[in-house]
Amino acid sequence: MFKISVLLYACLYTAVLIAGVLLWNAAQRSGLVEKLESFITEVGSYESWKIDGMVIYQRARIVGLVLATVGVAFNVVMAIMFNLISDLTGGVRVTVLEDERRPPAR
Repeated sequence: MFKISVLLYACLYTAVLIAGVLLWNAAQRSGLVEKLESFITEVGSYESWKIDGMVIYQRARIVGLVLATVGVAFNVVMAIMFNLISDLTGGVRVTVLEDERRPPAR
């Protein structure tokens, strides 16, 4: 479970970071970031308001690592709990019966 969880969260972490960078670049190229900065400067009566993409990326990277670590730990603990409960209760046994029905006679 540990290996699969690490692989899953590593893929998710990478995909989210790449998507974030691509979206930030698209917003910056389209001028959306500058418009947002000027809007916040006007509404908030600030002298200047700048959004630094590198700071956002660095913090997202750290938060992503923390969330991935917590996710891996949670998956491992839940797998252990499931196995312990299955050992205690004997697990769940599922029996599938095949019911053959004849088509109605004409």
